[in-house]
Amino acid sequence: MLLPLKYRVFSAKNNKVSDRRKSCGRPNILCWIFALRTSVADVICAGKKLKVYKDSDQLGREAARILFSHLKRAISRRGKAAIVLAGGSSPRGCYRELALMLKRNQEVLNRCFWFIGDERWVAEDNPESNENMIRKVLWEPAGVHGEKIFSWQAGSGEPAEKALAYEGMLKKFFRKLRAPKEPRGPDLVILGLGEDGHTASLFPHGQVIDGRGNKRPVAVDLHGLTAAIYVDHLEAYRLSMTAGFLASAANIYFIISGSNKKGVLKRVLSREPELPASWLNLKQTSFLVTAETV
Repeated sequence: MLLPLKYRVFSAKNNKVSDRRKSCGRPNILCWIFALRTSVADVICAGKKLKVYKDSDQLGREAARILFSHLKRAISRRGKAAIVLAGGSSPRGCYRELALMLKRNQEVLNRCFWFIGDERWVAEDNPESNENMIRKVLWEPAGVHGEKIFSWQAGSGEPAEKALAYEGMLKKFFRKLRAPKEPRGPDLVILGLGEDGHTASLFPHGQVIDGRGNKRPVAVDLHGLTAAIYVDHLEAYRLSMTAGFLASAANIYFIISGSNKKGVLKRVLSREPELPASWLNLKQTSFLVTAETV
């Protein structure tokens, strides 16, 4: 079934929403895809969950604004906010803008606690480290204090041991934070999307390694909160939160840019079960993407 391409257009200037059948043509508006030339399932999914921006600059600004509003709401509700961050290139613009907002709002900054959804098996000062990127782009410019950062401390020791240690930190933190009628996990999770459909370090065909060296496939129902994962085609270990823990978040945002993600995004919106990113396409999930991605 093919449907006409139609946009719901939000103008920050006059705070009104209108339907249009053409490209928006204005530099400062947020376009939501209302219907795609795909299946009905995609259209239903995209109706509220897919927000499309004209370029990476606009994506970064608007994503930061959205995330900052979630942090403020979480703090007003339970006194602090727990956020899980993604590595990769797509969220960098968002992190830069968010750093500026946090630096101007110390009350919010001082009540945020920061986790990293996954990490490469390298030291935290390695250029390939997700923590290294986040520290330089977000934490240092914003002035985040070290005690608010939960590091994987990757690159030394055994991957399975480091995954288990991080799980222990998560359990301790969220056990104290949890209250009746509150989310049992993070307030906010940021995710990226790989061309192969991976998110965090949940790779298709990845192998979870336990402390005894036993292997089992990466799956949606992995036991526990974290995992050490060996990725054959990268010939490398990764540390990652599991889909189960990420799914416990109150809000999940995929931040995606690049025309190379167009095909895989369509598959994730269709919830193809073999793609790990599809496992996190849930009712509390939204996709913030650039126009070239859809």
